[in-house]
Amino acid sequence: PIYGGSDLIPPHGTDPNIHIQLMPTFGKHRPDEDVIFAIANHLTFEEYVLFVMTLRDSGFEGDLVLSTQDVKSMDGDLIRFLKYHSNGGGIIVYDGVIRDNANDSSINPSSNTTAAMVYLKGLYGKKREGNDQFTILDDKRVARNMGVAQFELFWVWSTRYSPSSRMLIIDAHDTFFQENGGFGIGISKACPLLPTNNSTFTTSRTEPSIIHLYEENQKNAQHKLNKLKDRLMLPVAYKDRLVLQFMHNENILSPSPTHGHQRAMEAYFRAMVRQFDHTQCTVYHCEWAF
Repeated sequence: PIYGGSDLIPPHGTDPNIHIQLMPTFGKHRPDEDVIFAIANHLTFEEYVLFVMTLRDSGFEGDLVLSTQDVKSMDGDLIRFLKYHSNGGGIIVYDGVIRDNANDSSINPSSNTTAAMVYLKGLYGKKREGNDQFTILDDKRVARNMGVAQFELFWVWSTRYSPSSRMLIIDAHDTFFQENGGFGIGISKACPLLPTNNSTFTTSRTEPSIIHLYEENQKNAQHKLNKLKDRLMLPVAYKDRLVLQFMHNENILSPSPTHGHQRAMEAYFRAMVRQFDHTQCTVYHCEWAF
């Protein structure tokens, strides 16, 4: 991917009057903070509480950006919980962005989220002539699996942060956090801190940007392409069965969890969007092929 994003073809073409217009429902981004991105549309209230409270108890003080179901379909307890923790608490909520293509309803806990074909609502807008107002545009990309669509939403969110920010994407459904401690799993694995825009020296393109990708399992385990039932997603995506022969004994790289510096993560998200544009793959698990 090209630094700055000029290689990401916008879904509405190259019209200079079209810009990102997605705004949070609750909360405010803090550009120089570290941040976690998660899709939470499918969470129950109890799972929200576990995810958010264990994160805060772990000592993390950065931003937590969540995609949620439409506020109109939330119960009162969840709305109050999200509002409370977004009021100076570093939680940023985007509701109703991930939509069901069949009836335009927001994806929610009752939806079949593993098989859902979705589009993203409200990401872009076109500036009206003669004023500074924008007309919100429909998603011009075809409906795709949620696992694929989320990367364009992550890309939009990543543009709200500075190159010094460190980012983590994680599956909120089966995640909780704990204190790292002196011998924690993350010791010596985290991305180094970079200077912020408030430092005596500013970030530049020459500063290191690191991304951490994780294999699904060890080399001697069963998560090799020739062992996976879903391995056919690769030739489906890339229309070439030679891919399987070339990668026959390789391990699967998980598309998430992934973490790194903003510049590296922004490029990763952009590359994932480009792979969908290139393949038009709408099969479940296509993001694993990408």
